Amino acid sequence: MKHVSIILILMSFIMASCGDNELARSADGLWYSKLNLKDEYGVPYTVEEYLRLNYEESNDKDGGTFVESIVSHNIDDDGEYQVTYDVHSTVSGEWEVLFGDFISVYDLYSLEIEIKNLKFLPSESADIISRLDFASDDIWSLTLEKESIREEIRKGIYQQVLSDYRQHNYEVDNENGCFSDFQVNGDILSFTASDISMKMKRVKE
Repeated sequence: MKHVSIILILMSFIMASCGDNELARSADGLWYSKLNLKDEYGVPYTVEEYLRLNYEESNDKDGGTFVESIVSHNIDDDGEYQVTYDVHSTVSGEWEVLFGDFISVYDLYSLEIEIKNLKFLPSESADIISRLDFASDDIWSLTLEKESIREEIRKGIYQQVLSDYRQHNYEVDNENGCFSDFQVNGDILSFTASDISMKMKRVKE
C-alpha cells in the first residue's frame, strides 16, 4: 500500500510538471494591462504595464527571464499647485511556473526610474488670487526649479519601488510571493495577486 501511495505521488508530480511546462511555453510573449487606481488620498491615477516573458528551455525550471515596463500617470495637488508627471519604470528578472503558480524574482540592480512630462498648473481648488500669482511669479520660479523637482520625485519613487520589489523577493524566498491561478487562454493571461484577479492582453510583435 505504501508503494502505491509513492507511485501516485510521483505520477501527480510528473503530471503537474508537464502542465507547468506547457503553461510556461504558452506564456512566452509580450503582455499588456491598463489599470485605473486611486492613491491613499483618493486621487485617481492610471497605470499601464508591459510584461515581456521570455521562455527558455531548461531542465531546472519551467520559465525564463522577463522585462517589466510600467508607466503611471500621476497628479499631485496640494491645494495651491498641481503637478502632473509620468513615471516610467523598467526592471528585469526571472520567472517560472511551479504547480500552476507564477513566481517572479526581480533583479533589483536592473531597476530604472524616469520622470517624464513634468508640468505645473494651478490647483483646481486655488482661488483667483493664487491663480494670478501662479501666472506671474510662481510659474517662473517653478520652471527654474523643474529639474531639481524632477530628481526629487524620481529619488522618492525609486526608493519606494525598490522597497516593494525587495519585499516581493523576500516573500518569494519564504514561499509566500507567488501569483496563484496562473492561466493563459489564447491572448489573455490571468492570475490572482493579493486577492485581486489580474488580466493582461497579448500584444502582437
